[in-house]
Amino acid sequence: MENNPPRIFFDKNHMVGDEIYLADDDARHLATVLRMAEGEHIIACDGAGADYLCVLTDMGRGGAGRPRARVLRIGACAGEPSVRVSLYQSLLKSEKFEFVIQKCTEAGVHTIIPVVSERVQFAGRMKGEDGVKRMARWRRIAKEAAKQSGRGIIPEVRDCVDFSEAARECGQRVNESPGNRLAIVMYEREKSATLKSKLEAYKQRMLAVVPGHAPAPPNGDGSARTICEISLFVGPEGGYSADEINCCEQHSISAATLGPRILRAETAGLATLCQIMYEFEQ
Repeated sequence: MENNPPRIFFDKNHMVGDEIYLADDDARHLATVLRMAEGEHIIACDGAGADYLCVLTDMGRGGAGRPRARVLRIGACAGEPSVRVSLYQSLLKSEKFEFVIQKCTEAGVHTIIPVVSERVQFAGRMKGEDGVKRMARWRRIAKEAAKQSGRGIIPEVRDCVDFSEAARECGQRVNESPGNRLAIVMYEREKSATLKSKLEAYKQRMLAVVPGHAPAPPNGDGSARTICEISLFVGPEGGYSADEINCCEQHSISAATLGPRILRAETAGLATLCQIMYEFEQ
């Protein structure tokens, strides 16, 4: 078997018995780009954290049959972190936001929520047909980045929301289960509370839930069970206003700093996410 079989995501509705029927675009990519043939192996991920090691049984050449693969083994995806991070990223210029989606998917983000905050300059681009096309493109970018990086899920890119609604929704989730949920807003004017100190305090709380800070055990279907949930707010190029920081505090979202240097809006989320994954050994 190949050391690193190609990965695809599949719809479980396309699985019959121990056979997975491949989507047309996946079959075309495997056959024409990767030059794969019957008898070679792929990994098909169900998008819920489980990997299916498969052998290709029919590539559908010549229209003789539907492209499909037979499942050999099912297991949890090793590339999926047990800490679930939701990134509330204020809108940026299109190419910068695409960078955030791609790189944060590679780094392990679970959900990305585009946010219209006070100093966002491009909110109008999310309206109408242009907005629909942009959301579709962002979701394709997340899917391709998830395949490339060996993720067990495709991070959800949600519809755009206003800042006040995002803060309210996040605060409600935190208050429903404050023991295992943490919400942070990255704020360049915060001087005392560092991201590291916030994460260390959170880890101490989590020790009671996950003794020794071990990874969460798998679910019955082999997918990883998430214990830790972190929500992360990152502002636009102009940062957050004082009113927005006050709004966060009112909804149990505490401010933190990465240190004395000010990062660009498109790199702050990635840098923060990487530190979270490092602290949780993910």
